[in-house]
Amino acid sequence: MLSGSSRSNLGILLVFIGLLAACGDDKSPTGPTPPNPNVGPIGPPPGQPALTRLRVDGPSQLPPGESAQYTAIATFADGSSRDVTREAKWSTTNESVLAVTGQGLVTARSAGEATVHADFGNAGYLAQGRTVLAVPAGRFRFSVSVTEDQVTAPILNARVEVISEPGGLSGTTNWDGGVTLYGVPPDFQLRVTKDGYQPLVQSIHLTPQKCCAVWLQMVPTGERIDLRGRYQLTISSGTCTSGGGLPDAVKTRTYTARIWNAGLMAHVELRGADFAVEWCPICNETRGNGFMGQYQALDGRFTLIEYGPPEEDASYETRGVYPNVAERLPDGRLLSISGRAIVTPTAQGFSGTLDGSIAIYDSLSILNRAGRVLASCRSATHAFTLVR
Repeated sequence: MLSGSSRSNLGILLVFIGLLAACGDDKSPTGPTPPNPNVGPIGPPPGQPALTRLRVDGPSQLPPGESAQYTAIATFADGSSRDVTREAKWSTTNESVLAVTGQGLVTARSAGEATVHADFGNAGYLAQGRTVLAVPAGRFRFSVSVTEDQVTAPILNARVEVISEPGGLSGTTNWDGGVTLYGVPPDFQLRVTKDGYQPLVQSIHLTPQKCCAVWLQMVPTGERIDLRGRYQLTISSGTCTSGGGLPDAVKTRTYTARIWNAGLMAHVELRGADFAVEWCPICNETRGNGFMGQYQALDGRFTLIEYGPPEEDASYETRGVYPNVAERLPDGRLLSISGRAIVTPTAQGFSGTLDGSIAIYDSLSILNRAGRVLASCRSATHAFTLVR
């Protein structure tokens, strides 16, 4: 039998439970809770087979200004599939080319190419995505590769333009000598120009069965640049766009450089510092105190390959990549310089910029463990000068 005090406490408890139940049954017209845009889509409920594949279906080509519905199909471990278009989270790799709604409706905004992605159950890595070409009907995507004559050295910043129609398409070649034009007609004239080279004009005819790339070679108008010799190489840190910055003591590095050539390839060997040289199995060469480049008509280009850490359980193929430049600092840490440099002639030698990173590591190894970055500076304007 309950005492008076116990009966009183029980009454209070029952009233409290009743209030909680009343709160849970609130029927006031507040409407559903709006979804949190920062929360990803919810996956299959507990007990449902695991998601094994997420496929995105829809047109592979879409003219600018037009729209099409894309769908996301999920496949599960038991072999079943279902349409999860309305549950997926949609995105594109280039919103200036393709826009997509939360329901998978894609609109082509401008000529170009992008990939449509759907994420369902926070497992978007399973999706293949759908690459969509946005060009007007009857037009093509056309890729151009521009190199030096008789060799495979790509030419950077060559201007490529369609000259056979008003408002013709144009672009400039990238580091690998390539550029892609979107929306070229079946028949057109292509012009390629760059200072130091003879202009090149070629007539192009395309069909759906024969398209959509060409390899063109340019001829220098005079003698090519000659980089051979001994230099003082100075690399100075530019304004950092990422990274925590560098100590003042390493913002400028000076080395002795010897450059020689094999055809149009330039080989650079560095001295004058305590370089950490190591054999790179996947590179099949020794690295740490040198890099390579190419002669161009009026300039020279160099590639300083960056450090690639080994994977956790590294096999021969995944041991990582040792950097081209690895200098051992007095305190035992390692400095690595990487990126792409372009130099042009000056009265004293050659001057240009390095687009890349200067970074300090606690170690650099492709056989044991990955080096930890202690300080770094990423910039497109590191100064890169060669003085004879």
